[in-house]
Amino acid sequence: MLTLHNIQWHSKQFSLKIPSLQFHDGAHAMIMGSSGSGKTLLLSIIAGIIAPHNGTIYSDTEDITHIPPETRGFSIVYQEPALFSHMTVFENIAFGLRMRKCQTRVVTKKVNEVMELCGVHHLQHRNPATLSGGEKQRVAFARAIVTAPKFLLLDEPFTALDPVSKEVLIGILKHIKKEYNPTILHVTHDFDETLQLGNYLYVMSSGAIIQHGTVTDVYRYPSDIFVAQMVGAKNIFQGRVIHKKDGAYFVTDNGIAFFLGDSYRNFSQYAILRAEDIIISRQLLHSSATNQFRGIVVDVTEMKGLYRVNIDIGEIVQSVITKRSLMAMNIKKGAKVVVIFKGSAIHLL
Repeated sequence: MLTLHNIQWHSKQFSLKIPSLQFHDGAHAMIMGSSGSGKTLLLSIIAGIIAPHNGTIYSDTEDITHIPPETRGFSIVYQEPALFSHMTVFENIAFGLRMRKCQTRVVTKKVNEVMELCGVHHLQHRNPATLSGGEKQRVAFARAIVTAPKFLLLDEPFTALDPVSKEVLIGILKHIKKEYNPTILHVTHDFDETLQLGNYLYVMSSGAIIQHGTVTDVYRYPSDIFVAQMVGAKNIFQGRVIHKKDGAYFVTDNGIAFFLGDSYRNFSQYAILRAEDIIISRQLLHSSATNQFRGIVVDVTEMKGLYRVNIDIGEIVQSVITKRSLMAMNIKKGAKVVVIFKGSAIHLL
């Protein structure tokens, strides 16, 4: 387990403050935040590249706060691969093992294993200058994992890649996780990556962790509007909670009343509704869903094999449906539809 206690770093322009934080062994922890929130700085402090001005870092019970980066047992992969230009692919991957003075046969065996895993065995005699961006990053992953680090630190490693190379690297990272099971601390700005890879999510803003938990919990129950936007919430409505004889309602600023249920806190100012919790129908349904609104489709957009449908019900709401549903209901711009969702699907802030 990696534990951070009272970590602080400051400059004239920025302050990082992490009172307490733990990363459990074997976790794939995603760290998200807007640019300048401190994600890379936090990763650099954990790696030992930058020293904190205050606080302690523990690996299990060992204080590693002032241990040099090369002796921490960590590996790091950046957005740019930063391979040694004067070495071949094989030599780049073998570098960490040779620094540890491993025997030649051990080096050869381990390098061959990770080259196969990362799909770069056929590139072993090539110079980095002759490789594509995706190939370079695969070599960087191989170099990072060949020493079997306990912690693998990733600083937006897919950002500079084309979509095909990115999907290949995501697959390789899943294989690395399965074969070596390192604890992964993964900085990203892409929530799709978080959904594909992570099991824990840490959201940063202005040098602080403002929410953390399982990916599912943070996704379903964001603590504020900033977190909601970071995890891809689209249906965010401003308004207030009112109570009637039949239960509580959230009334948007445009006067649309969403039924909530029996009792909700009165001070909520925002309602969040996940696109996947919204059903689209051509007619009113007899169901347990307590909210049904007639509306008109204003936009349909293809999105990775699904379709994002925006509907005007007095508020613009967004749903996601399959191509089969789209075709079966003949959903297109201008179509009259019914938007359906349960009160329990609404998250209040």
